[in-house]
Amino acid sequence: MKCKKCGTEFEGNFCSKCGEKSTTQCKKCGAEYIGDFCTNCGAKSIQPKKLLGFRSNKTWKKVLSIIYLVFTGLAILGSVTSITSMSDFVTTLSMIISLLVPYIFLSNFKFRKKIPLFNKYSAGMSALGLVCVYIAIAIIFSVFLNPANFCDHKWIEKENVKSTCTEQGYIKSHCDLCDTDNTEYIDKLEHTFEIIEDTEEKTVKKCSVCSETITDKKQVEKENTTTDKDSKEDTSTESKAEKHKHKYSKATCDKPETCSCGEVKGEPLGHTTDCGICSRCDKEFRKQSPITIINWTYNIDSAGGVEWNMNIKNNTDKQIKYVTLEWNCYNAVGDLIRDEIGWETYYRLRFTGPLDAHATSTRFCNATKFYNHSFKSSKLTEAVVEYMDGTTEKVTAYHDNVIQ
Repeated sequence: MKCKKCGTEFEGNFCSKCGEKSTTQCKKCGAEYIGDFCTNCGAKSIQPKKLLGFRSNKTWKKVLSIIYLVFTGLAILGSVTSITSMSDFVTTLSMIISLLVPYIFLSNFKFRKKIPLFNKYSAGMSALGLVCVYIAIAIIFSVFLNPANFCDHKWIEKENVKSTCTEQGYIKSHCDLCDTDNTEYIDKLEHTFEIIEDTEEKTVKKCSVCSETITDKKQVEKENTTTDKDSKEDTSTESKAEKHKHKYSKATCDKPETCSCGEVKGEPLGHTTDCGICSRCDKEFRKQSPITIINWTYNIDSAGGVEWNMNIKNNTDKQIKYVTLEWNCYNAVGDLIRDEIGWETYYRLRFTGPLDAHATSTRFCNATKFYNHSFKSSKLTEAVVEYMDGTTEKVTAYHDNVIQ
């Protein structure tokens, strides 16, 4: 409100500079009064709510406010249409709230009078209030609404460094759903020592991986010397086999414990897996996939619904009960996309058997479609086979002939 006497802008019934009473002319009866109701006819005064930039009726402020509103609208529209993950959704939500904060707290709405700092109607207090609001928003979105806290992660391996006997290994993965990175560290391997020298005084061992050597000194007891000829002859005729003490190297995946003389003890440890990377020797093993997906094709209807068609071949000697397949969906530039109805970035399909050993199923398709007009490709991420005998087998990256 503008003071009629000194021209100062103020809120309330009296000018904060000269103390002049603020009066309003009733539009119904023409009488002047103080407050929200006419003292003559009881009519309520109509004071329009004014947005930030329109409160003082200055043209340049209105122009800046309109430009800001247009920019805000375009930014919100662009962000909403490009949401592909939970992280994008939370980021867009925080941006929308941050852009609208000045209009919510600095416009002359009734609730402003009840908000601390903003109810002072001064530039300094309003600026301090905005700082507090933005700090609160940052805390809420970084702590309580962090996508990583409630995301059902779908980790995609980005880097895999094998551990050695001198350095830790690690696996770096990334989740496209919440844009989070994860690093899993792998413990160092034990040294693989081999005996390179074995004498009565010491035993020298060398690691076949990092070439580190260690020396084990032996305690040699001094024998009492004698001039007895028969004693010397007995010592000289002692067999080498009786003097030798076996020193076995550690067993490996392929070799049992072995002495430098060729004597062996026990059995080889064996590899930790028959399909994948052995955790002891890092050797890679591959084998035939239990199933093969044949003629995997898709078509899209006018509503954007994607339908996949395929056959499944049983490569095992057992009868299959179920096959569960899961794949991610992508647009033309390789971005992960979501189902416009269910909002998932993946599609899961379950084939129901029975499917006999070495048999191929009839042609089948997904009953529920994946709706997204931008769909261009899909990538298989998981395949689990359940047999009629109750056992299950998971298809991994180390299986061959998965898709044909």
